[in-house]
Amino acid sequence: MKKTIVLVDHSFHQKTKSSDFFKNILQKEYKVEWLWDDSWTGKPPVSFKQINFLNPDIVIYWQIRPLPHIIKKINAKNIIWVPMEEYERSILDWQIYKKTNLKILCFQKANFDIVSRLGFKTFYIQYFIKPHKINKDYSKNKIIFWQRTGDITWNLVKKIIGNQNIDNIFFKDIPDPFMFGLPKPKENDIKKYNIILSDKWLSDDELENLYKNYNIFIAPRKYEGIGMVLLEAMSYGLVAIAPDTPTHNEYIKNGVNGFLYDINNPVEIELKNLESIGKNALLSIENGYENWIESENLLFKFIEEQNEVYKIEPKSFSYKISFYYFLFRVKLFLKSFIKKVIYKFFKN
Repeated sequence: MKKTIVLVDHSFHQKTKSSDFFKNILQKEYKVEWLWDDSWTGKPPVSFKQINFLNPDIVIYWQIRPLPHIIKKINAKNIIWVPMEEYERSILDWQIYKKTNLKILCFQKANFDIVSRLGFKTFYIQYFIKPHKINKDYSKNKIIFWQRTGDITWNLVKKIIGNQNIDNIFFKDIPDPFMFGLPKPKENDIKKYNIILSDKWLSDDELENLYKNYNIFIAPRKYEGIGMVLLEAMSYGLVAIAPDTPTHNEYIKNGVNGFLYDINNPVEIELKNLESIGKNALLSIENGYENWIESENLLFKFIEEQNEVYKIEPKSFSYKISFYYFLFRVKLFLKSFIKKVIYKFFKN
């Protein structure tokens, strides 16, 4: 009989489907129960009662930041957090978990380097998706860009492409939650770059067709926990352009299998040698995918490992963490309240 895993996941992923691959992997060895967390809309987070009701053997928080006071009330003792864009947080942000038995699974090397130094039981694995071998035309500059956040907007993209000849831009205009007022291309830009604006979620077939017919992809976010859309694009041989930040710079070597740029000082990137770079992108995905398949057993081994409750020394630092966690809870409450108000206002 298979063990049961409760997967606590960000409900926005029901649209992006960016965590589907992980559930599919888990289902090879476990029965998986999915709990969608709506706390980003101002609603309460998934409670320990909801989790305990399902009587799981293992609990995995996917991206959703688990709260220590909830973790302690979960009956299952094997609890894992898969953080995403967390490496910029302070050391104390991590240390509040030192009184728990939390394990940390990292798909981002930058996260792994931090939590391993702090003594957490952690495991790093780099994800790759299956490559798609197709004959791609690199003779014209055809760009895909999804404007998701205020970090990488159309204004920044214009600096990157400059005055180079652009045949076409597919502009996906579906911002992430609470990203309001992002700049859109003006009429003269739409004509100049032959921009196709889209505000709908594409089907799998439509997305595949898009990747097959375009050859340049501009990464939509400053940081990624994995970077699923980046990997999808590279798996079809697209030349990826991304900021020199995790995890982009963990997959891309500048000028070899993609382009990296300084997000604080973006300048025009010369779109040259696209065919060579695109083929290298596909090759890196092929090699990475082979390594990923071979590493799956190590992932399951880490999931099965038990963990002891961490000890904190000295006591003065323990008090510091307790006070910090109190402030963290206050900040969390205020953030949740503000999100709830904003979400209801724009929803209505």
